Amino acid sequence: GAWDALRDRRKGWHILEEALRLLAARGLAREADLVVFGAEGAGPVHGFATHWPGFIRDRDAMRRLLAACDLLALPSLQDNLPNTLVEAMACGTPAVGSAIGGIPDLVEHGATGLLAAPGDAVQLAGHLETLLRDDPLRLRMGEAARQRVERDCGEGPVGERYAAIYRDALAAFRDAASR
Repeated sequence: GAWDALRDRRKGWHILEEALRLLAARGLAREADLVVFGAEGAGPVHGFATHWPGFIRDRDAMRRLLAACDLLALPSLQDNLPNTLVEAMACGTPAVGSAIGGIPDLVEHGATGLLAAPGDAVQLAGHLETLLRDDPLRLRMGEAARQRVERDCGEGPVGERYAAIYRDALAAFRDAASR
């Protein structure tokens, strides 16, 4: 799920497509559906039953969709800390993402999701398969993901970090002014 995900190569759709092709060859297309939101399309992708809800602007609808998903695939080649990642993890949905930008700040490999080398469709497919085939692991990671977002991304923790930055900046300013 990303704005213009199918055309913006930085979002890694081409990498996900290759990973899906590999997963289909392993028989997973019969066992899992794909949901692509934030983009227009139609029909299956590499044999996976594919749902194309398009652009979702309703927050409750997005929350229900993310909570209904078993995992989030985030094959970005360039990203900071994607809102989609934070939102999915807040819904208890673990992520398989690229180890780039701010993604590893939330996705702790093996705890809140799995990380693949950027651009590595084989590794991405392997991680997706791991979570698709291991329900207890996926559920544990989903709960850990939700807890991680609550701990690190909620208004309280973020507000406190900003307050600490301002306190430090003010103290440095006072120290410099007193010299």
